[in-house]
Amino acid sequence: MKKVIYFLTLLLLTISCSDSSTDNSTNSDNKSFHPPTWIQSRWTTDLGGSKFGYNFKSNDVCTIINSTDNCFKAMLNIYKGTQAIISVNEEIISETEYKFSYTIQSFTQYYHFIKVSPTSIKESITDPNGNILYIKN
Repeated sequence: MKKVIYFLTLLLLTISCSDSSTDNSTNSDNKSFHPPTWIQSRWTTDLGGSKFGYNFKSNDVCTIINSTDNCFKAMLNIYKGTQAIISVNEEIISETEYKFSYTIQSFTQYYHFIKVSPTSIKESITDPNGNILYIKN
């Protein structure tokens, strides 16, 4: 139950900030995400009868709530041309991990995904109950 509450809180924070954009970022092109090839797909888990997860694209990351994708790139693009301080930081891009964060003003959201198998990944979270496992669709 704690995992469900944590995950829903995380998704609500992402959606509530979904009026954001990236002009300044700390990744290679200062504007986009670069998920590794192995993670580029839709990954979901069932929580409380609903599907939640992530859709990793070649230049974007989207959260999935049931059948709706909310993409970070579109969220960050809303801030283009404003005075908002935006950054994207991809800390780890490897064959088994993808760790990144984005910052809008002083709010930073962190994500860390670890490959478990070719058909499953886990989101490493700071929750006493452990990690969330997602299955490739």
